Amino acid sequence: MSQKAIDTTGDEFTLIENGHYCTNPNFHDSLGSQQECQGWPVNFIDHGLLGRYMPRLKLTGVDEGLSVLVSTKITGADNPELVLDAILKLFPEFTCGLPSSPRFPTEQDDVLACEGVPLDSFLNSLHNQSILDTSLDFMSANLDTSGTIFHISRQAALAGKVAFPLPGDKTLGGLITVEIGGENLEDWLEAATWHGGRENIPRKVGDEFTMDQKGEAVTWH
Repeated sequence: MSQKAIDTTGDEFTLIENGHYCTNPNFHDSLGSQQECQGWPVNFIDHGLLGRYMPRLKLTGVDEGLSVLVSTKITGADNPELVLDAILKLFPEFTCGLPSSPRFPTEQDDVLACEGVPLDSFLNSLHNQSILDTSLDFMSANLDTSGTIFHISRQAALAGKVAFPLPGDKTLGGLITVEIGGENLEDWLEAATWHGGRENIPRKVGDEFTMDQKGEAVTWH
């Protein structure tokens, strides 16, 4: 079912009622009654309305019912406190106890992990760095029916930046691993990385613009 609505500028658009939606508080339906927020859409981005009428979706993953696990390995002479600091730059709600600092010649082999970590700060970094299409490709590269897993550079995270290493590359400073699971994850990834440019050049998970394992678009030659 859908209904026509008119915003305060007089423009008409369609509200499609088949998911979790939120209309702008300034929107009025055809009878003049004001529409109220009833939850953000995942597939609203398909209708070209988000950029014109709405602020960016404030997604966290956790609030949308997804499972989120953030982890990293501590090996060799890694300083646990510096490793935790790197994680907290992008995932400030990450909580985990720390192993004691290594003492030569003892080597570490520990894992820091936390479940239920909100992804809002991480997603904000993607938007601030303007790497949303790249992020969609990397975050969905291992997507299957159980979820997705991707890695980011721990060294870049220490500087408050997101960098996705190419498969097979040795990354100085280690990796942070993010695992996300839940229903409609493909739609969520597209919504979480949405930007206004997709009104002109739409992007979908696994489309013809997706990067290959060498970091190049599959349509490039």
